[in-house]
Amino acid sequence: MKKQKYAVIGECIENEISPFIHKRLFELAKIDAEYELIDIKAEEMENNMPRLNKLAGYIVSSPHKVSITNYLDKLDKKAQFYGAVNTVKNTGGVSKGYITDVYGFITAIKANNMPLEGKVVIIGAGGIAKVIACELAVKGCNPVVAVLPSELRQAAKLAMVIKEKVINMEIETCRIDRLEGNIDLLINATPVGTYPDIDACAVPESLIKECKNVIDLIYNPLETKLLKTAKANGANVMNGLSMLIWQAVKSHKIWNDVEFNTEDIKQLYEDAKKEIMKNE
Repeated sequence: MKKQKYAVIGECIENEISPFIHKRLFELAKIDAEYELIDIKAEEMENNMPRLNKLAGYIVSSPHKVSITNYLDKLDKKAQFYGAVNTVKNTGGVSKGYITDVYGFITAIKANNMPLEGKVVIIGAGGIAKVIACELAVKGCNPVVAVLPSELRQAAKLAMVIKEKVINMEIETCRIDRLEGNIDLLINATPVGTYPDIDACAVPESLIKECKNVIDLIYNPLETKLLKTAKANGANVMNGLSMLIWQAVKSHKIWNDVEFNTEDIKQLYEDAKKEIMKNE
């Protein structure tokens, strides 16, 4: 049987843990496959599509999750709803886009006993913030989207999108420095604090102290300044690695209809942590 070829595409992705995760999943599924990193600038996407269409499938990383939808033949219902794609499957010359971020986020939330109720605040108004805000709205939450002053217009646009998709759902937006305490769940959906800028934090320390649960979707470093501060103040914390692994599991289900043992995924999480720590 011919070796299948897969990849992850994005910009500046040399530190991605994605190849480690997906190669392990292919091994567990006993599938002979190659998986590579392909760095593509936004303006080069169209020229790279012939190359990508020759792959069996690929993962779409930032900043291409929205723009890639313009180059695919089909989108599944979830991808249409969110207007974004992070997984592509090529079959018989037809490319189809899927979004597994939602599955990864919800599964990780449940695995880490994080609440999806009370006062939920999302920091950021980018692609992943939109997906998470939409999903929370669908589940009946009323998340607050908090951003820098320069991003208020983007946040307002995000709120309008959610209102259109989830009827009668109002999303509050505000500046980060205007947030008040007693937050049940804080989610950082920005890249602030990502390696190598590990001393940066998107949220003031005074506000972090008022949070009961904190999720930082960053996974490198495993413990950002935000998570360190929250943990030191007694909050329940979670980084983005669990979400990344579970969304990868869903991608393999889409590509090859495979299932994985929960214990194997737990071991993969521990091994991926060690791999990330090697490069910190």
